[in-house]
Amino acid sequence: MGHPVYANDNGILLFFLYKTFHLLKLKYFKVEYEIKTLYAPIYRHFDKNVISTIEHLVINIYFSYDTFYDIVCRMHKLRSLSIDLLTDSDYSNVSSFNLNLSSFENLKRICLKLQKIGFNKFEDIVRKCFKFVEVLFISIEDDEEYLYAEPWEKLISSHVQNLCIFDIYHNDVQLQNQLDYDELIHAFTSSFWIEKHWFFIH
Repeated sequence: MGHPVYANDNGILLFFLYKTFHLLKLKYFKVEYEIKTLYAPIYRHFDKNVISTIEHLVINIYFSYDTFYDIVCRMHKLRSLSIDLLTDSDYSNVSSFNLNLSSFENLKRICLKLQKIGFNKFEDIVRKCFKFVEVLFISIEDDEEYLYAEPWEKLISSHVQNLCIFDIYHNDVQLQNQLDYDELIHAFTSSFWIEKHWFFIH
């Protein structure tokens, strides 16, 4: 069962999301709306005991960092997740969520476009939710932290060991010169990346 949503009112959207999560047979959910951000985090509106049956979720708009946790912690059957723009949040409620790695054993495919989320916060998401992910597509703009190969190697080796496809698009980073950029990208040619047949161009 699919359920596309088109809304241009923040209150309507929150109400609809709340109601949608109670639908027991919903498997595919795609939401698009014109408002750029949610003015209040979703956790203020959801019943903490609600567990969704959604398996495929597509969100084509800005979504906040802790709203991400609020969504996935209630989707134990989630298989694929796509968020058009995951951005940082002014709220801090992540620690209140009961996140269990086994709850994400069905989550295999992730597609995220990130904005203003530091690598440390992205690492936190990976450690808590991506253990079983096999396909990861991410897009980042203007954040040099994501261009360092060694943290990626440690993160993938320790927390995303099932990863088969890793596709990263990085754009508009501001470095002092081209040589610095070339050196960073060259670090992605170590044996770790070659053995996995993951190759990068720029």
